[in-house]
Amino acid sequence: MNAVIETHSLSKAFGDKEVIRDCGLSVKKGEIYGFLGANGAGKTTVLKLISGLLRPTLGWIEVAGLDVAANREAVLAKIGSIIEVPLFYEHLSAAENLRIHLAYLGFEGRAEVADALARVGLPRSSDQKVSTFSLGMRQRLGIARAIIHRPEILLLDEPINGLDPAGIREMRGLLKALSRDEGVTIMISSHIISEIEHVADTIGVIADGTMMCQTPMAALLEECPDGLEDHLIDLMSGRMAHA
Repeated sequence: MNAVIETHSLSKAFGDKEVIRDCGLSVKKGEIYGFLGANGAGKTTVLKLISGLLRPTLGWIEVAGLDVAANREAVLAKIGSIIEVPLFYEHLSAAENLRIHLAYLGFEGRAEVADALARVGLPRSSDQKVSTFSLGMRQRLGIARAIIHRPEILLLDEPINGLDPAGIREMRGLLKALSRDEGVTIMISSHIISEIEHVADTIGVIADGTMMCQTPMAALLEECPDGLEDHLIDLMSGRMAHA
């Protein structure tokens, strides 16, 4: 399978502080890539670099065969994302927020809005002002906004934040369906091992800005038949590197 996202010798510094160091990762077409790391490890920075929100200090990134630095607009058209906390027009409804987003992207369609809200479990809240939404409802709306234009690639930063157990299960099913049935390539960052374990085809672990491993889930399960948690915690803490 061809790689849809590739980073090459990627580094990022803010002033004299280097937060990403020589990061190389590869995400295959149609897979769910679980990007694990402790809080502050550099996950969000890498996602911002991939989406073109930040520019690398060194190295380069390819998305769908395009160099991100030279083709940012074309790359953004292929991506849906939640990076950090999703922001909305608070005084507008969920449906109005999505229609504005579609117009910004150059799309139109009430059908797409209704479908996206239904897919994330918000059909009855379409006319409700976002200012009244709970954290979990905002997260669902953020996911709806990420998928509404049917992107080839999803970049999701801690997507289960604020969701209750039923919501987590629903989102898990949606992400698997997008990958399996629609061929969407999904990169999910998280510090929650159990959640990544449930959905990922490949796991990448970052610690203190350095990639510790990138391994198919099947290989990890074979290597750690008694459970992945201790092994992945060691990787996330930077105490060991995976061969």
